[in-house]
Amino acid sequence: MFTSILAALGLELQAIIATLISNHHQVKIKGTLMYINKSLRIKYQNDIREFLLDQNSFNGVDLREFGIVATVLKLKFNVESNLSLVNVVQSINDSNLSSLDKARYSSVAGLLFSMKEGVPYKFTEFKFNCQHCNSPVNAAHGSKNSKYVCSGCGAKVGINRVNYWPLGTLALSDVSYARVYCHERIDALWGKYEISRNAAYAEVARLLGIPRPLCHIGLIESLHEAGRFIAATDSLRLTLDEKNANC
Repeated sequence: MFTSILAALGLELQAIIATLISNHHQVKIKGTLMYINKSLRIKYQNDIREFLLDQNSFNGVDLREFGIVATVLKLKFNVESNLSLVNVVQSINDSNLSSLDKARYSSVAGLLFSMKEGVPYKFTEFKFNCQHCNSPVNAAHGSKNSKYVCSGCGAKVGINRVNYWPLGTLALSDVSYARVYCHERIDALWGKYEISRNAAYAEVARLLGIPRPLCHIGLIESLHEAGRFIAATDSLRLTLDEKNANC
């Protein structure tokens, strides 16, 4: 499988990986995470968890992400003030957030208003534009999986079939192949070594110098970022090999 994916990607990713691994770089993927008001974020996470469990729609929800968005909505968009949901969504749409982030924030805003009013919340498909070409993105549902697909350039990303959240950002074909390859490489670690999936991702995040929540293959947006992720994964593999050899 590794060989066929590399063949599809061509030489660029292979060259990036070779350079990073040979020099043992501990490199950073772009991005920051806003850890604001931790106690409020955790409260939102717990409240959202209980609410969604009660209505049997919790599966696949990233509580940390929902908690962060909810905290920003309260502090930046006054979501718990006397404003209506329509006013909050309008403020979100008027902000400088990306089209995808506006959809994410509007989704959580609707959830928070449903919690406040004590009524069921129904997740719906996202409406947003592609970050590559700004064309509308549509949901495509198959028998085994669902995807958001750009109507212009064809960039795509998987969909959580319970809450319709995208499983990352839209990726063009080369980055989609690279993401699959990243999964193959890191999944092999907990299949071979005594390390859990979460521990592997946490260690790769440390090597990359990023917060654990940002160590997400669905957030990789270029072959260079994929190369960095794979280099960190292979660095961890070498460490685990040395540990096993010394046992």
